[in-house]
Amino acid sequence: QSHVGGRRVRRSPVSRKRMAAMAAAPGANEVADTSGSLPPLARSTIVLARGCAPAGQDCQAEDADAPRDALVLVHLENPGSGEFSQGKRQCHLWEFVWGTSLLTASVLATLDLTGLNVLEIGGGSGLCSLACAARANAAHVTMTDTVEDALKICEHSAQANGIEVPGRMSFAKLDWDKEEQIPEGTMDVVLGSDVLFFRGAAAPVARAFYRALRPGGIGILTDPFRLATEDFESKLDDLGVRVTTVVFTPEMLKEAQNLAQKAFVDVKRVKLLYFQKPVADGSPPRSSGLDKLQQVLEGGLPRFLRAAAMDDY
Repeated sequence: QSHVGGRRVRRSPVSRKRMAAMAAAPGANEVADTSGSLPPLARSTIVLARGCAPAGQDCQAEDADAPRDALVLVHLENPGSGEFSQGKRQCHLWEFVWGTSLLTASVLATLDLTGLNVLEIGGGSGLCSLACAARANAAHVTMTDTVEDALKICEHSAQANGIEVPGRMSFAKLDWDKEEQIPEGTMDVVLGSDVLFFRGAAAPVARAFYRALRPGGIGILTDPFRLATEDFESKLDDLGVRVTTVVFTPEMLKEAQNLAQKAFVDVKRVKLLYFQKPVADGSPPRSSGLDKLQQVLEGGLPRFLRAAAMDDY
């Protein structure tokens, strides 16, 4: 368990084998921290899932020899212990690569975010932000977390992926419970991956999404079917926002599980919620990039996602 914002949080079970796998993985190597404020770091190649063609085609058989996309992730050399953050009396959940983030980053890497400004809240390792900046060609990505050490390490990851800092990617400490820290109406896209890890987060996270998005902006949140997502949707409904829910296909989950030596927290099922902030009368027209993104999301991304069904709940 961990304490976040004064609340007790139970984290998902993590196997010792998976906790050690990233640092032991081929391609992992030490990273020097010149500030001297961080424990030993390492870097690993995170292979992204590429999804399957629809109609139940076999992921293993399809394009078996095609190269896979990947990102370089800098991380604690020993992220499984939690000793670093616990010693500093700060939340340690950012130290892990969550399975939901691996799935989400795999989808984001296929999108075209050209010309769009992206904000990620509760970024943790920053894998989703890295996918937006390094693969989806976002104009600028702001990765945020409440833990400053997470931001420092993600900056190492950005540099390892050739992302210009601060030109293409910047970092900011953000507590979603503090409204004054949330940018107001400036973001084209706001992301959150597995941030509803305690039920009390639903309302402030929903408010943070709504506040940060410009009119017509798009929010994307992924979650492993926690009850808090229902509260999140309810809060957005109160704000006049209609949410669409889709789920990752079994084929996608299976593929991600085959890559799970890089994910410290496994997931059995994951849903993706997307929504658009209403456009008020007199608001400037939204960009063509947002229109294109909306069309792609409404198209269902069939390589990765399917429509939610009653038996998913």
